[in-house]
This record gives sequence, C-alpha cells and structure tokens, in this order.
Amino acid sequence: DVHPLVTRLAAKSIATLTTPEAAVDFLRGVLSTTKDPNARSALEEKLKEAYLQIDLDRLKQAIDIFNKSFGHNPVDISELVAAHIVTALPLDPFGGTYYLDRQTGELRTTSGHKGISSFSMNKTIQHGN
Repeated sequence: DVHPLVTRLAAKSIATLTTPEAAVDFLRGVLSTTKDPNARSALEEKLKEAYLQIDLDRLKQAIDIFNKSFGHNPVDISELVAAHIVTALPLDPFGGTYYLDRQTGELRTTSGHKGISSFSMNKTIQHGN
C-alpha cells in the first residue's frame, strides 16, 4: 500500500499541471517507481486519458484550421486527412475511433472515454480508482 502522504502529494502535483503533456510526463515518472498493482492500474488508466486528451486537443485544432480554410466544420473527421490538415487520424488509446457527432458536431470517441482533467486525476490518486 502507498502511504497516504505520498498520495496527497501526488494528487497535489497533478492538480497543478496545466497541460495533458505535463500530465503524461508526471504519470510516466510516477509509474516508473510504482510497484503496487492497483496503483499502477489506476495510473495507467490516467495515462491513457492524458494521451486521449492530447489527441482531442490536436484534432480540435485541426478542425479549427479546417473551419478557417473552408468556412465550415468537416462533416466527417476523415476530411481532415483529405484536406491535408493532418497526415493520419490518431488511434484512441482505449481502442476506439474518433468521430464527429452528427447532431452536436462535438468530437468524440467510440470508446466512450473522455479526456483527462486535474479533478479526475486528483480523485483517482487519492482513492486509487
């Protein structure tokens, strides 16, 4: 088991991170020294969420570029590749596929996972969920 002080310090550290890239670096470092299987599992899940957030952020930027170039958002996410805005669509770290919701225009993934937030990371580290 991890000492409660360590979990509080980790939670506080994650809560101060401002980018998913910083979260990836932090989580990789913590994972490299964590032996407890439950803690490792929770950290690996958060690492995937951080990678997912990076993908979502980059795809949203690509959609903005598409919109500025063509005057509208793409109907299908594959249009970003066809327009040479991205070279390929990233792979969802949870095994899903990224897509644009036809009703809302929101970027989503078929895995149903959401990107990372400091609140969810904080809760995971504190409770080992």
